[in-house]
Amino acid sequence: MLRGRPGRTRSDRRRLWAVTILLVAGILMMAAPFGEARAESHKYEFEVPSEDVRVRVNKDSSIDFWYKILFKNDPLADPIDIVDIGMPTPNYLPEECTASIDGVTLTDIRASTVVSPGVEVHLGDKSIPPGLEGTFEFHGKNPEMVFTDTEREGYASMQFKNTWWDSRYARGSTHLSFSIQFPPGVRNNETVYHGEAQPNRSEVDGCILFTWNVSDAKPSEGYLFGVSFPAVYVEGVYPEQPTPNYSPVSTSSGLMGSWMTWLPYVLAGIGVVFMALARYGLSMKRVHGEGSKPRYIAPEVGVEGAGPMKDLFPAEAAVLMNQELDRIAAIAYFEMIQKGLVSITGIKPLSLARTVAAPESLPGDYNGFLAAISPEGSIQPQTLQLALTTLIKSVENKARGFSHAETVSYYEDAAERAWIEVKSEVDHNARMEKFNQYLPFLLLEPGFSSKVREAFSAGGFPMPPWMMSLPKAEGTAGTGVTTSAAGGLAIQGTNFAESVTGGFRSMQNAAFIHVEDFKEDVVREVNPLEYRRIYHRRRYYGGYGGGGGGCACACAGCACACAGGGR
Repeated sequence: MLRGRPGRTRSDRRRLWAVTILLVAGILMMAAPFGEARAESHKYEFEVPSEDVRVRVNKDSSIDFWYKILFKNDPLADPIDIVDIGMPTPNYLPEECTASIDGVTLTDIRASTVVSPGVEVHLGDKSIPPGLEGTFEFHGKNPEMVFTDTEREGYASMQFKNTWWDSRYARGSTHLSFSIQFPPGVRNNETVYHGEAQPNRSEVDGCILFTWNVSDAKPSEGYLFGVSFPAVYVEGVYPEQPTPNYSPVSTSSGLMGSWMTWLPYVLAGIGVVFMALARYGLSMKRVHGEGSKPRYIAPEVGVEGAGPMKDLFPAEAAVLMNQELDRIAAIAYFEMIQKGLVSITGIKPLSLARTVAAPESLPGDYNGFLAAISPEGSIQPQTLQLALTTLIKSVENKARGFSHAETVSYYEDAAERAWIEVKSEVDHNARMEKFNQYLPFLLLEPGFSSKVREAFSAGGFPMPPWMMSLPKAEGTAGTGVTTSAAGGLAIQGTNFAESVTGGFRSMQNAAFIHVEDFKEDVVREVNPLEYRRIYHRRRYYGGYGGGGGGCACACAGCACACAGGGR
């Protein structure tokens, strides 16, 4: 007689689950990494009474870093025979790693089997015995460690987190001294530190050195510190994500090139205006005092609930939005370029020409920007300063009786709507026309370069009309604009074909010069209370300020380790 399989009882199922769990646990234990098993085979327990970390930012955007760590081994523990050090990124330079214990050089340095990325230093016969101390020193080098500061245009940033040790092995507290050395040439009033803890300032080898001291640090935790500085002082500032390199157009291409061809040059025309204006110290790049840049107009000028003011020109809106001085001036000039009142006659260096002496289509306070253009085409700083001061005061008067917050929100929405209009055009020629039409409002968007890249990610990008007046060949070979065989325009040379964002930022950075007096004079004239709040405080604290972290990635420049010391 065939019988069916009897059903499992609840107790049977429980026993089956228990056996399954035990089997899985056994498999996992058997599959544990050998490095971890080796760690558990030793009994490590130690203290780290002191740890000194020094990071030097180099001109080529690499960093050198040094550790000096005092290990105090527990009397009942095994000798400390290996020290693991976490490295900032996987592309660290192994050949640059050096180590010593109590002044004796250690040569057995390998890729760590526990920390990734990281190295393990074998102490050999210099292992630290139970109950004794040893001073361990290490030097490492990592390229590509300076990133774009996403909160301060024209600035670069570097962040570093020191290595730490597993809490199973490290106990007690640590006196942590953490120093970051700025690149050569960075001045006192150009420095920014990240976070709220204010560092001590000193100099070493002619460079500014910031030092933080944490008296009760935990050896099982990493501590992140960072700085920002004008990007002009380093070479090769890295964006958040790598951007592709584009090849230049061939000499046989027509007027309608790909966006890869024309877009970098279009942004060069825009970017060169920004960089030339930044030359006169118009950017509020550094975070002052309490971590906020100076306000040109007090927000209280408007009555909340009175509604937004809707008839401002783009540069006027930029003033209420408290944008950087260089951006405000650039927007004003592009408004005039768009209307044919000003033309760009040269790129290297920037050269402008007035086509109308006193335009009627722009408010009277724009006349100062025209007056700032010299007969030779350069921008006169003192006249430009007066133009900005006049514009800010005019906007303050216009905004009275309106809601400041609602007005700012209105123009933020206007910039967003302008981008939507541009992207809504399927035809690339029509999209370019919209781009030209709304350019001053598009510039109100802080992420202008990335927005352009999104809008023109495929298809053609014809040269905008305001660039037609540029000379057919300008500057040195490799950067000029030449007539193509087809009668259009083409970019000459390979060096100019940069990525959109990288090209735009690097052109700003190339001519960035910080001139604090210019900014102070403008703020003192338009908002005396703000001037006293910001600049008096800055002088009191010695000319450097702090603010929220500005690294492109939260830990893009961090040296992070999950375990170290004796494993």
